[in-house]
Order: sequence, then C-alpha cells, then structure tokens
Amino acid sequence: MLHSSSIYHPKQSVIISHYSQWHLGNSMHIIQRIGVSLLLLLLTACSHHSQRYLGYIEGKYVYLSSPVSGQLLTLAVQKGEVAQANQIAFELDPQPELSQLQNAQAQLTSAQADLENLKLGERSTILKRLEAQISQAKANLVFSKKMFERNTLLVKTDSIGKAVLDQSRAQYESDEQKLNEAKANLAEAKLGARNNLIAAQEAKVQAAQANVNQYQWLVSQKTIRFSEAGYVQDTLFRQNEFVPAGKPVVQFLPPNNRVVVFYVPEKKVSQIHPGQKIDFSCDGCQKHLSATVDYIASRAEYTPPVIYSENSREKLVYYIEAKINPLIATQMHPGEPVEVSVTQ
Repeated sequence: MLHSSSIYHPKQSVIISHYSQWHLGNSMHIIQRIGVSLLLLLLTACSHHSQRYLGYIEGKYVYLSSPVSGQLLTLAVQKGEVAQANQIAFELDPQPELSQLQNAQAQLTSAQADLENLKLGERSTILKRLEAQISQAKANLVFSKKMFERNTLLVKTDSIGKAVLDQSRAQYESDEQKLNEAKANLAEAKLGARNNLIAAQEAKVQAAQANVNQYQWLVSQKTIRFSEAGYVQDTLFRQNEFVPAGKPVVQFLPPNNRVVVFYVPEKKVSQIHPGQKIDFSCDGCQKHLSATVDYIASRAEYTPPVIYSENSREKLVYYIEAKINPLIATQMHPGEPVEVSVTQ
C-alpha cells in the first residue's frame, strides 16, 4: 500500500525548488540591509562618542553687607523670597552718621558765607561771621562731647568697640580745637589786622564740601538694595540686632550664578575647552539641558568624595565649571547631582 506523501510529482518539485530559491534570496537581501544599517549606526556612534561624568549644581552666592555698622531697623526680605532688582534688602539706624551729615552741612554753609564776606571786604560782616563760627563750633563741641560721653558708657558694656570710642574722642578733641581757633580768629579780626584770606577760605570751603560728601555716602550705606533679582537663600541677622561693618545680612543667589560643576580625568581634560557646549541631566529635570564650559582649573586635584564612584575613581581630576543657559537656570538647585555628557 502506497502512502500519498511518498508519491513523486515532478511539477510540484519544480515549484518548491523555485520558492526555496526566492525565499533564500529575499532573506539574504534583508540580512544585507540590516548589516548596512548596523554598520552605519556603528560609524555614527564612533564619530559622535559621548563621555559621561558625574557632577552637581553649584550656586555662586552673593552676600549683602554695609560698610558701616548700626542697628538693624528693617529686614525687608525673608528666606525663600524672590527679590527684585533695586528692592530694599535691609536698613540700618542712620544715626550717628545722619547727625554728622547735618553738622557737616552747617559747617559748609558757614564756610561759604565766610568766603562771600571776605570777597565783599566788609569788616563788620566778617566779625559777625566769625561770631557765627564760634557759635557753630560750640554747638559741634557740645554734640561731640555728648557722643564721647555716650560711647564711654557703651564701651564698658561691650556694646561698641574701642575703635568707635577712639573715633568719638578724636572728634571731640578736633571740635575743641576748632572752637579755640574760631575764638582766635575773632580776636585777631577785632585787632584790626586784616589779611587777604580768600584763598585760604576757599580751601576751607572745599574741605567742608568733601566732609559733606563723605557723610552723605555713609548715610546712603545705611540702606542696602539688591543690584539684581535673585533668590533669597538666607538672612543672617534679626531685626534690632547690631550689625558690625562688613558683616553679611542677606545671602541671595542671582539666576545667572548657577553653574554645572564636574570633574574630568587628567587624560581627558585636553579634549575639553572653554566655550564648548555640554549636555547634562538630572532626576526629574526636563530633557535637553545644556551649559557652556567657561572655566577649567589649571591644576589637577584628587577626586572629591562627593563624585567618587566605581566609574569615576581616577586619582587626579580637573575641576570644570559650565555656565547654565539662563532660560533654565532658575530650575536648578544648588547641590543637585547631575550627569554631564560631553560629545567628543
């Protein structure tokens, strides 16, 4: 008994043979196309090789302070606030600089009046002005004496430094000398011996004007403003506390003061240059973040612990900073870890 599967059909054999040849040829064509595609991908990967490094966001903080000391009257911002450019950050007590400014302005007015009287040449007017100078000198002496006595008590309680006491003592002695000088000038004028003092008086007016300018600047430094917008990171003093000269009161971070910091092995640093674009990423951040290299350290250092890992354990690395695009800088937080990709 013959089975149907064992029957030989010549025509069917020819059809199967042609089908096998077509299927084999088509498969080889597909394999060739896949091979070409893989080769192109390999060449592209080789021509655009990206090296990855660990890094973090660093904030270049700005610390606002005043060059003069004083009690903190107003703290106009709070931690976590976004401040605007030219907004007041804090204000210090304007005293005693404000009183000193007023005295300096009075001295300038007196000096200018004396100069005008000398130019007019009227002796009676000169005598009146000299008497006015004595009155002004007495008022200045009374004020400086009170300030000296006040500071003498404050230094005993450590409320002020010895330098402030020494300054008030010097001012008191100077005012006392000016009063004696004014009295001597009046006595000389009454003797009838009048010399041409216009040039000397002009010099006094200039000195008085310089004194006014100095105290105007000191008073202006009691109010500190933000030079640009920024995030208030912290406030370092509380209202009514005494702030020494030069001590920061507000710490803030402008948007453009955020940079990407990463470290490159000694063998790779020559492949990176200032102005080079880099890409970086972080958890929860948007895609396609970019920055521009603007600083490369001139000396190598040991790998910092903050970026040490199994893939980044070279002993010597170079510190590199990259400036973040201002459009995305405010989204970055100092200390946030990032992964940097450098196309080479």
